Amino acid sequence: MPRFFPCPYLGVDVELTDEREDYIRGKHAAILRPGFDYIAGTIEAPEEVRRTEPNARLFVRWYDGLAGGKYLAVSVVEQPGPTRHWIVTAYMARRVTKGVIEWAGT
Repeated sequence: MPRFFPCPYLGVDVELTDEREDYIRGKHAAILRPGFDYIAGTIEAPEEVRRTEPNARLFVRWYDGLAGGKYLAVSVVEQPGPTRHWIVTAYMARRVTKGVIEWAGT
């Protein structure tokens, strides 16, 4: 059953399908160990939003408690007609340089 996370930046709910959840769990299990709090927090209150492709954004937020202190990057794709926003992947990083900053928190 897919999960949905509110995304104030986009003004929509972002979908995490079972298939994408399994993919993230297989590659980056630490992201999901405390539940979905890291993903939900990043989508709801990112520190940066980066444009990585015309239809994709990377939501980025730092977490002190994630693997000793890491950024979480969540890639969200917008699919047109009917519009759908869904998570492709999520990963940890010491720094995030991919894409162009579209928005940065103050």
